[in-house]
Amino acid sequence: MWKYLRVLFLDGFKILWAYFAWMIKYSRHPEKYPYEVRYNKAKKLISSVLKHFHVKYDVNKEEVFKGEQIKGNRLIVSNHLSFCDPLVFIAYSDRFIIPVAKYESRKMPFVGRVIKAIDGQFLKRDDLKQQLRVMLKIEQDLKTRDNIDYLIFPEGKRNKDPKANLLDLHHGTFRCAVKSETPIVITTVYNTFKILSLKANPKYFDVKIDCLDILKAEDYKDKTTKDVADYAQKIMREQIAKYIEDSNN
Repeated sequence: MWKYLRVLFLDGFKILWAYFAWMIKYSRHPEKYPYEVRYNKAKKLISSVLKHFHVKYDVNKEEVFKGEQIKGNRLIVSNHLSFCDPLVFIAYSDRFIIPVAKYESRKMPFVGRVIKAIDGQFLKRDDLKQQLRVMLKIEQDLKTRDNIDYLIFPEGKRNKDPKANLLDLHHGTFRCAVKSETPIVITTVYNTFKILSLKANPKYFDVKIDCLDILKAEDYKDKTTKDVADYAQKIMREQIAKYIEDSNN
């Protein structure tokens, strides 16, 4: 509870001001405002909130997310444990990260508007045609936009049991990258589920982000999306098993 009071005290006014100053107009008409301006405001607010939640980052291969030397577009795939998952990637990375979220997130206070403000996409889990339209939009963005990372969670839903391993991945998630010949960054994240938990109150939340592999177009040119998904699932499960084992010790 104390962490919520701390964030409310330090960021409450800032969030409220942002909501009326730019969230509403950016989310309603994002096309009217430069993307860099919209994204940087969102990132600054997200970073401040996570800082006051006392989030610290334990990242291997941080060069995957840091540095101006990274060029081109990428698809980042990750396991999904918490509403905070996309936020920690946005806060940590130097790159423009566009999250793909469940459709219900559109109506979440503040969160939905921030996602819309940075061109985030929303998927309806029970509407295949809508999913195909969104994935086609992502594919086109990966082909035509400059230096962006789409972030998607191929499990299709949040895994509410942090002691359980990765859910099965939906191989259709990878089609937008394969069709656009975009690098696929396979990652895992852990401990994000503790950030919003009322039961977890450590001094700091050590969020782990691991880059397990980066598949370039030549790596998957002769493979199906199922092959790619199966490989990603295998190495992600191996890493998550290590997280679970470490947390039990």
